[in-house]
Order: sequence, then C-alpha cells, then structure tokens
Amino acid sequence: TGFLRSDWGAWIERFDDHPWAKGRQSLDLQFTYKKAGIRVLAAAHGEYDLAYLHDADRFDQGTLDAYQARIIPGEQYVAAPLGPLEVTLGRQIVAWGEADMLGALDVINPRDMREPGLADIDDLRLPLLASRLGAFFGKHRLEAMVTHQSSFGELSPPLGEFGPFGAVLGRSAEMAVLLEGRELVLAHEGEGYDPDYWGYFLRWTYQGEGLDLGLYAVNSLDGQGVALPPEGFEMLSGLLGALTLDDLRIIAMSGTLPTRFELVLDHPRRWLFGTSGALPSGDWIFKWEAALSLDRAFNTADLTAAVPELAVQSSNLLTGVIGVTYSGVADTTLGLEASQAHLFDDIEGLLFPVDVPSFALRAMHTALRERLRLVAAASVIGLTAEYGWLARIEGTYELADALKATVGYVHYGAGDPDELGPFSAFTEHDRVFARLRWDFSAL
Repeated sequence: TGFLRSDWGAWIERFDDHPWAKGRQSLDLQFTYKKAGIRVLAAAHGEYDLAYLHDADRFDQGTLDAYQARIIPGEQYVAAPLGPLEVTLGRQIVAWGEADMLGALDVINPRDMREPGLADIDDLRLPLLASRLGAFFGKHRLEAMVTHQSSFGELSPPLGEFGPFGAVLGRSAEMAVLLEGRELVLAHEGEGYDPDYWGYFLRWTYQGEGLDLGLYAVNSLDGQGVALPPEGFEMLSGLLGALTLDDLRIIAMSGTLPTRFELVLDHPRRWLFGTSGALPSGDWIFKWEAALSLDRAFNTADLTAAVPELAVQSSNLLTGVIGVTYSGVADTTLGLEASQAHLFDDIEGLLFPVDVPSFALRAMHTALRERLRLVAAASVIGLTAEYGWLARIEGTYELADALKATVGYVHYGAGDPDELGPFSAFTEHDRVFARLRWDFSAL
C-alpha cells in the first residue's frame, strides 16, 4: 500500500518578495505480510520540494539538505507471538500516554519538526531500531523495550526558516551583521548505535471497563537536549565589544571570519517515571498524564549580552497534563488539554520556558456523509499567550475513492517581544496551503 501526496504552500507576509513556501511531492510505500500470527512490515518515505529550485542561491546548504530532497526510512520490523508474549524486532514507532496534543509521556520516538504546526500526522513520529517484548494477561499488558539507536529527529537548521535560534541570535543588530551569509549547523552529541546511547523503556497498562491506566519507567538520553556554545563565538563576542557596526560590516565582508559555525546539542541521560489514565463518561472522555524527570538539563542564557551566553543547569521536573474530549454534538468532536510543569529548583534565565502553562484545543466536524472533514486547532504557551501561540484551520474533501484534497491556513503568534518562546522567530511564517493525496494498494 502507499500514497502519493502533493503539498503546496504560499507565505502571506512575504507574498510580494518570495511567496512560494512549499512545493513538496512525496511518495510513501508500505509492504505488509501476515501469516500464522507473524507480521512483517517495511515502509519508506521519499520527497522532493520544487520550491527550492527557484532562486536556490538564497538558501544555505543546511536548508537545502533538510528540505529539498529526502528519503526517510519508515517502520521496518518483524513481530511474532510466543504464547502470551509478542516479540517485535526492527525499526518501530510506539506511542505512549493518553494525551493527544500535549503528551508528556510520548518520549520514545523522535519527531519530524522541520515545520512545527504543519507536519502531517503520518510523518510526525520517526521510527527507531528497537527490540520489544510484550506480555498479555487478560486486561493487563506489560511491555519492555530497548532502543538500539539514538536519534533526535528532523529539525530545521538553527537559522533556517523554522529554526528556533534566529530569535536568540538575531536580537543584536551587530550579531546579525556578523552571521549574514554564514552557516550555523546543528550537531548532536550522543547520536548513533553505540550501546552507551541505548534507551530502556518499561510500560504496564490496564484496559478495563470504563477505565484505562498506565505506569511508565524510562532510562534514555533526553531527546530535547541542551545547546552548547558554538566554537568560534568567543571571537565574535570580542569583536562586538570593541568595534562599531560599520567596522563589523567591513570585517564580515573581508573573509577573515569562519564561514561555518557548529551548534552542538548535548543529550544527557535521564530517568523518567510516569502514569496516565482515561475515564469515559457518556459523551465525555477525561484523560490525564503525569511525568517526573530526574536531573534533567536545561539551557540558561544572558540575552542582554551581544552574543548570548549559554549555560546548562539541572533540576527535577514534574509535568502534569489533563484533557477532555466531548462528542455529544452530531458529527463533531471537541478536545481540550492543559499542561503545567514544575521545576524543583529555581533556575534563573531559562532560555525557553519549561514551567509555564500550555493549552491546546482541537475541533473536528464531518459532513456530506463524511466526505468533508473540517478541523480547527490552536496551541497557546503562557496564560496570556505571552510565549507564543499558533492556530490552524483546514478542510479535507474526498473527491473520489482514495483521492482527497485539503486546503488550510496556519497562523503563528510570536508572543510578547520581551519574552522568548518557541515561536519567537516565526514573525513572517503565516501561510496558506493545499494538498492532494491519493491512497493506493497493490495485491
């Protein structure tokens, strides 16, 4: 089976200069085989974005590598039953927890975060090479998993279209001058197949009549990681403190500065313990999650300095998520989730907010005998959205069997100018998008 998809997008604020945001053509293929309880699955995703053919010189190599042409392996595993046990070996995707939008426990698989708020659900989670053993006892399931691969997902280059560091490094006009035309690349400490990087996961779940429960334990590298100061930035700091803006422009054009800086993300090992549950009641479903991360590392920064001074501090972090889903209106489902984290130690100058409340809302309505699906979703960071927010609306219509067309719009709110959040650099990122998808199968 598989599907062909054609994704197109246009920037709203940049329409007069460079309106073409996306022209990605992709093909997903999946082979499945089942016999005598044995399941075999192999999948792959390939894509090419036509938008990067036009005026390609305005993109750095990191952006072209991340967005223009990609082949991303999908799930590839063999699963076999052994009495009450099931063994699964290979590249796998395993979702944890009950939350749909603000999950604190869904920590196994990395994400494709090249386009936050825009990724199709089929592409969001990325598989990892792992061994998994599940035991079934009535309504109980006990599952142990070892990931033999450490990967931290697909990310935008630090200064790319959706890079989170543009808002940090671009706060200084002098810094912007020195970085113009230069490449800031991202590297990960702890990525690969070394046994020192393996992750260990344990889950117990209970699915009873009117109640779902889960307990979780994790020992793995922190997928988010912390940024280490790029090599060579000390040189930039010295220049900023001694020279005028005109002098910096001359130096930047002289060729004496490095053309490439490397930003390293370190991923320390951490313990995580959690619990989740779901309780249906009529047209309502109530969900919750709680996760305790021990000795988790966080970035702090002095953003008043011309070159932000990065540092790392650690603390235990407790995160709680509550959610409710309502389906009492015909052909309509409403979902609302709220998340709040608590740091056990006071950490001054956090680079990004980790202990502020977040909210997510999703509404879906189907019509025309389920041929039309309308979806609206929003995420808010901070009580007054001071750390940013995004909203997305879209409509999907089934033109014919297995052929669907989607149109939509996404808006990014950067938040307060004095606060730094995940959308602070997304000041000109609103876009309209259209998608055509054809699902097929071959026997």
